[in-house]
Amino acid sequence: MSEVIKLKKNITSTKFFIVSISVVVFLCVIGIGYSNWDKGIGLSSFFSTGSMNVVFDSCEVLEEKAPSPDEPADAKVSNLKISHKGKNLDIAIENAYPGYFATIKFKVINNGDIPVYCKLVTGVESKLIKIDNPPKVLEANGGNGEGTFKITVPESETESTKCNLDLSLEYVQYNEIG
Repeated sequence: MSEVIKLKKNITSTKFFIVSISVVVFLCVIGIGYSNWDKGIGLSSFFSTGSMNVVFDSCEVLEEKAPSPDEPADAKVSNLKISHKGKNLDIAIENAYPGYFATIKFKVINNGDIPVYCKLVTGVESKLIKIDNPPKVLEANGGNGEGTFKITVPESETESTKCNLDLSLEYVQYNEIG
């Protein structure tokens, strides 16, 4: 009888062992299947930042005038150039006197890949420089705009007064306005 009990015990252990191995194999197959299925579903995101690169493209003197015909005509814009890789506009006026003015036209271009809102700003009081260009939206990749500004020597200035002009472009990404 003891042999029958041992045999029943062995058969029960063998059945349990087979079922256990089957469950482990089944779970492995399910895991492998899930991992292959999961590879096909994914979320990927891509973003790219743009660049803003607004520069002066050209500039020219449109008009220079004395306040009256009696004034000497030796005042002139002697140096008008774009410098610092297009970021600055250098202007030199020689022999200026009270009442003299010069009108300068400029063109800016957006070499970046983001549309920008652009305007010309000065570091001096508006008595000396009047900017006649409203802020502009410049499209990306070559969008451009033109404007003018007028430099006037106030009547209150004395001869041989020196003044430094600081003109710069101020711009922000177009969708940041608001």
